[in-house]
Amino acid sequence: MKKVFCVICCVVFLFPLLYGCGKSGDNVLIDAGLQAAGRMKEMVCCDEYRNIVSPTVLPEGYNSYVDVIKKQDTSKADVYELTVDVESALNQVFTSDYEGQNLDKLPDNLKDRICKMAYGSLVSSINIKNSDYDYSLIAFTNVYNDGGSMIYKTLDKTRFFIYVFDDGFPVIVRFTPEEDDIVNYTSSYLYADCKNIKDSQTLLSETGFDTIPDTKAVKIR
Repeated sequence: MKKVFCVICCVVFLFPLLYGCGKSGDNVLIDAGLQAAGRMKEMVCCDEYRNIVSPTVLPEGYNSYVDVIKKQDTSKADVYELTVDVESALNQVFTSDYEGQNLDKLPDNLKDRICKMAYGSLVSSINIKNSDYDYSLIAFTNVYNDGGSMIYKTLDKTRFFIYVFDDGFPVIVRFTPEEDDIVNYTSSYLYADCKNIKDSQTLLSETGFDTIPDTKAVKIR
């Protein structure tokens, strides 16, 4: 009887520790991104919010995007991590369009600055190109996005997670490490149909990220 009691005590005391160990750091980031997607849907579904932030004259097709998001279930998603070699992509652009210029010719601090600027405009550029310059979509994605900050100690580089739902638009979240263990994140809609995304390859082709050299996607949840 004493042995059974000891075993029960061990299980009771060790379970919280084992559970905590089982929750990886990625789950913290993944959950933060999923909550951001939920807030974005809340913005879209709130008539009062839409009336305040939407353009005075709505571009043709704008309300159709609103209808798409209203039907979306953001409580669950397949999650992919996107790996983008921004430096490689920029070097390709410079080689073809700027007479052989190369990031390697820059000091490291200036190279990092240019790459960080490119990360910031990456999603907008992809959406513009993938939607064939649909200005109603550009207006929509500029209004309905989310962002914030959190304490997270183990992020040492910018990471992108893409959330694919049962339908509607995917959401991409960029996590950027800053000083003092602060991580900033921003979330945006991607112009693609979640129903057409079945795996990593279709994710890249549907969202337009396959046009960026050396870009990869791996399912992480």
